[in-house]
Amino acid sequence: MADGGAVAKSGHALVAGAAKDFSVPLIGIAPTFLLTPLFAHNQSDVLGTLLSPAAGIPYHTPMETRNVELMMPAFDFIEPNYIDLYLTNNGCHLPSYVYRLLPEYYHPDDYIL
Repeated sequence: MADGGAVAKSGHALVAGAAKDFSVPLIGIAPTFLLTPLFAHNQSDVLGTLLSPAAGIPYHTPMETRNVELMMPAFDFIEPNYIDLYLTNNGCHLPSYVYRLLPEYYHPDDYIL
């Protein structure tokens, strides 16, 4: 994302939080074309996507399901302060530098999609 954060499959934010707590560097690996001029607060349609709860708990599992609500988000947003470095096909970049890279790859008219 333009602010240096990342949208990843569900569960990656939990791993990023654990890495930060244990002082383990987190390196995001992605090709340059995945950099986007969009911000996470504009991605409510992507970040709000839910999967079937059957992926987490199969239907035939015996359990008491009264008063239980299970939500399976498809994607997580990883904040830029959890990511130490991005490794792309054009080199290594800090998350704070991603915003400076965008004018090299996108025309200003392409920022509004």
